[in-house]
Amino acid sequence: MIIVATGYKGSTRLDEKIVELLNKCNMMDEAWSHRRVSVEEIRRLWFAASWYDPSEFGLLFYSNRLVGYCWAMKRNEGIPWLGLCVDPMLPDTIKYNVVETSLSWTRWGFDSKGIRGKVHIGVGYEHGYTHYLLKKILSSYLEKHVATLMILGRIERKHPPPGYRLREGGLEDVKAIVRVYNEAFRKYEWFMEWKLEDAKKWYETRKPKIIVAETSNGEIIGYVDAEIRIGLDGSENAYLLTLAVKPEHQRRGVGRALLTAMAYELQKTNRVKRIFLDSVEGLEPFYGKLGFNVKRRTLTLVTPISSLPKNPITMVKYY
Repeated sequence: MIIVATGYKGSTRLDEKIVELLNKCNMMDEAWSHRRVSVEEIRRLWFAASWYDPSEFGLLFYSNRLVGYCWAMKRNEGIPWLGLCVDPMLPDTIKYNVVETSLSWTRWGFDSKGIRGKVHIGVGYEHGYTHYLLKKILSSYLEKHVATLMILGRIERKHPPPGYRLREGGLEDVKAIVRVYNEAFRKYEWFMEWKLEDAKKWYETRKPKIIVAETSNGEIIGYVDAEIRIGLDGSENAYLLTLAVKPEHQRRGVGRALLTAMAYELQKTNRVKRIFLDSVEGLEPFYGKLGFNVKRRTLTLVTPISSLPKNPITMVKYY
């Protein structure tokens, strides 16, 4: 029997099991593109985040063994969203049972809160581990392309347009960076507003390299951040995390200047095997012109909440 535990607030020995599970799931698809997550990270960036709601996070146990977790939440624009991780080491029959239980718990949670409509289920890479599991269970769904994994080939340095300049950023710029992020990405349905307190924790924890773009009067209107990471397969890679420019300053060459400046900085590290990024759906041609090549698509599956399984579930409250 699969048991769902809710109400978990973190900072127990179970955090180690959650991290172990997360790293196992990431190992299943393009392991080089994922870094090993630590216990300290999920404590600071998950359970201590302003957006974290223990009632939206379910832990799944089989014979007292943690075999999965799932997140069922409503994003800023009211879009129901589900993310899940299932232990890839389980026998197939138990894997599918865990997925069905996750979906049943998600439906129960949305129904109990009066949330209707369609749920967007994050499945990661197309034809990947989670994508495969969900397709076996869901009776009907629409596949929605949300992002694209792209790898840098050759790049040509682009300079900022007149009236703009680039400089190295730091923690003192986080407040302005949050404003840029929220203005640049608010139009996307996957958007969740980034709170300043969460951003500070993120930058203090991850310590990425930052380059900001500012106007001649010193206003920060764009930024790019990146990190060099050891992939789960042991390879060393550079990941361009976020490129964002305020809408009124877009289409002027600021984004191209930021991206190529960061790529040049990363290329100075000879040990880096590859430089990659995740393009928002629709921006692939922009990155393609700068030398990035498509590797793999990232999807969500969209399905009515009413079509999710409605199997009996056993729930307990985690204390």
